[in-house]
Amino acid sequence: MYPFYFLRSEALKKKKTVREKTARLLALAQGRKRALIFMQDNPDPDAIASALALARLLKNRAKVNATITYSGVIRRAENQAMVEQLEIPLVSFKEIDRASYDLTALVDSQPGNGNSRLPEGFVPDIVIDHHPRKPATRKAAFSDICTRLGATSTILTEYLFEEDIEISSRLATALAYGISTDTRNLSREATRRDIAAYRHIFHLANQRLLARIEDEKVPRAYFRAMAEAMRNATIYEDVIVTGLGRTENPDMVSEVADLLLRMEGIRCVLCFGFFEDNVLLSIRTHEDDLNAGKLAQKMIKRGKYLSENGTAGGHGMMAGGQVGIAGKNEKEIEKISTEIRHCFLEALGVGKRSRRTLIKNN
Repeated sequence: MYPFYFLRSEALKKKKTVREKTARLLALAQGRKRALIFMQDNPDPDAIASALALARLLKNRAKVNATITYSGVIRRAENQAMVEQLEIPLVSFKEIDRASYDLTALVDSQPGNGNSRLPEGFVPDIVIDHHPRKPATRKAAFSDICTRLGATSTILTEYLFEEDIEISSRLATALAYGISTDTRNLSREATRRDIAAYRHIFHLANQRLLARIEDEKVPRAYFRAMAEAMRNATIYEDVIVTGLGRTENPDMVSEVADLLLRMEGIRCVLCFGFFEDNVLLSIRTHEDDLNAGKLAQKMIKRGKYLSENGTAGGHGMMAGGQVGIAGKNEKEIEKISTEIRHCFLEALGVGKRSRRTLIKNN
């Protein structure tokens, strides 16, 4: 068994240890033939790595072949590089015949989150996540929701170590990148278990390939989107709000939020952008007294249109959400944008009098 000092010392204090969880999960998988593993619509590295690790666990211990699927797009350059460089097989949900699978799973998300277009009323057999538990998750035959962890990849890494499964360099590289990105190189919401998992998995990873993924080149459109976001950014006291307008890259919303949070004197950021039939929201903070997930939910509840058409979720320092805008014209969309800004500032208790633009237009 792999040495996991932090994992073992903490697991012993729990009612359900990692060993008990993996035993229940594998018992559920016994006798099944094919598994379908869902991720978010636009999956990030943590989701992709977690899905790949779960597929490995099911194949190695339960002899179940798994297909990894998603309903949206992967546009962020680093995420595309991760899938391509590590040769991770992903299948669009449009190509899936769900009836041909007798086991289903969802990783790094939950039913009702809004960021995964699961079939109406559908709850997977398996749900593994590190975000706050959703009510529908309780209906899953197996769920492991570890809200104190910084990444879902940590949960799956622990499963593989507990089962003493040989981890390939490809899988180790994916898991290392998954943990790193969701914890911002172990500096954001990383627990001792995240750090322990990363330390052990990093030694098995291909560091050269990992560096290549992290430094992937970005297209010119990336910088045009960034410039637009900076021009639209408005500062209210110690908060920034910006909009991307229409975007072909849904990952830009969170990238902009991450970047703006680095500005001196800023404690919270909201970035939103319009992608297909939704407004995508991303909230970031580094303040301990703010909970981004609760802030996002509070914001959604405050708006009439947002509460009727939006969903949101997250945890301490990062959160996201989306609001449906199908069939809305430009004037209606502008009203929705105004409501988003207003509800966010109101939820924070921030006034508008100190409003100033980030970049002065000449």
